[in-house]
Amino acid sequence: MTTEPADLISAMGPPILDEPPDGIPTGRLVTERTMRPAVVRIRLTFTKLGPLRFIGHLDLARVWERAVRRARLPVAYTHGFTPRPRIAFASPLSLGAVGLRERVDIHLAESISPEDVITALGSQLPSGCEICDASRVDLDAPSMTAVMKWASFIITLSNTSETEMSLASETGTRWARRVPDPAVIASPSRSGSANDRRRSDPSTVSDQTPNDDGSFPTERDPGTPTQTGAPLVPNPHLLNDEQPLRPPAEWLAPLTPAPPLPSRAELDTRLRTLLDSPQALVTRTRDGKSSNVDIRPFLIDASWIWDASSPLEDDRHSSGAVARLWLVVRHDATGAGRPDDVATALDLQSVDVTRTAIGLDDEPAPVISPAAP
Repeated sequence: MTTEPADLISAMGPPILDEPPDGIPTGRLVTERTMRPAVVRIRLTFTKLGPLRFIGHLDLARVWERAVRRARLPVAYTHGFTPRPRIAFASPLSLGAVGLRERVDIHLAESISPEDVITALGSQLPSGCEICDASRVDLDAPSMTAVMKWASFIITLSNTSETEMSLASETGTRWARRVPDPAVIASPSRSGSANDRRRSDPSTVSDQTPNDDGSFPTERDPGTPTQTGAPLVPNPHLLNDEQPLRPPAEWLAPLTPAPPLPSRAELDTRLRTLLDSPQALVTRTRDGKSSNVDIRPFLIDASWIWDASSPLEDDRHSSGAVARLWLVVRHDATGAGRPDDVATALDLQSVDVTRTAIGLDDEPAPVISPAAP
């Protein structure tokens, strides 16, 4: 008697999946833990400081999911195709920005006090993410995204540097630490494949394979001007005459110091003109397309800060080359004000952004007292 493969498959039946006790369920697996309804909703206020500001919003969401799992909190799950913990943030924070009072809602399947939630999560969150306070919220209350009305910022501004902009546009990026070969730039475009061009004229190849000592087969004179018009110079940060990480052919021309800021009276005039004008058009570019946006309806209030320090204070900020602006913008379902747009409207560029608070429907926007220049 022989057994057909189809009979073996039918005899085995559907596979049985065992859910890990502390794992996050995924796929079509429905368990008792994922079906438990939420009985309490805890709203937490936390910070996003230090290196944590360099992670994106999705990574921040994963940080909170893993912290809740390690703290063994009975979090409630969504009932969709892929169950996920019911953790909702008020508003994403831009990459590189600092958050002093960010907000997140966590739905729990058991009644736990806010104090116990703070105690459980306090040791599981990374450095820079500290819980400021927690409160209980009605389960039927709308989401924070639906009732968010405003956001306040402290932005650090500097004067626009034309030299830095020209270098970034000509060399692609300063982080590459590479200057394009003038021979390649001056060579006319030719037909044929890249391999054919390499065989015919290897001297026009910019990405040549270096020798063992780090030099190139055809070394260029370090004093040869680049396409930016400035001579190449060695790395000024080398210690004890050590060899550079890149050969002289790849050294970038140094940036000139940023031009000084205008006087306080000039900055105050620019801000007052912006707040008094009925319209403020700013050009936004995305995916190669430009559009003009009126940012004036999103501005609630703004004022210069001359006697306060930024959470990201350093030598460059303390040298007087930057100014700080306290800004309150509208942030609701119709749109949100952007600190970078405000900097552009003031003919300045944003250096650091700190979101100090997020306002919901029942919270009034802060009143900023103007500072005399």
